[in-house]
Amino acid sequence: MNWKHALWTMLASIVIALFISGNTMEKAAAIANAPDPTVHDLQDELRALRLKMAKTEGEFAALKHIVLSKKRAYDVTATAYSPRAQETDDTPWETATLTRCAEGRTIAVSQDHVDWLGRRVYIPGYGVRVVEDLMHKRFTDRIDFFIEDTTQAAHFGVKQLKIILLD
Repeated sequence: MNWKHALWTMLASIVIALFISGNTMEKAAAIANAPDPTVHDLQDELRALRLKMAKTEGEFAALKHIVLSKKRAYDVTATAYSPRAQETDDTPWETATLTRCAEGRTIAVSQDHVDWLGRRVYIPGYGVRVVEDLMHKRFTDRIDFFIEDTTQAAHFGVKQLKIILLD
């Protein structure tokens, strides 16, 4: 298990501990053993559990923010490309790292970030991707999502995103 996996496992354990703490399990058992609780009692308990869950989610978001802020974050312009000769070189399915392009995994970066090749990045809203390809040298501070369908790639448009280098 690498240190990143261990860190996420530890964070998940903290969140679970925060959720379970505060006699939540005992309260649930008391409700289960109580003789015919009223709807009002159940609504009160549900309201209390929702408040506790909202607090826990907030604490988890804060912990996640702290962890991610320790990584290197970059603001980039994002576009998408498909495996057509007009958008790539003469080997549209082969990346700069000599892997085959895969939608949902492969991204290309501008050549000013060539040192990112082979690294994983987290992109909020898109998840973790792998930098496997390079864009034309005319671009800077850009990423390019690989999308197999040309129409979908064109509809992606141009977006301003924050990316976080993971390794």
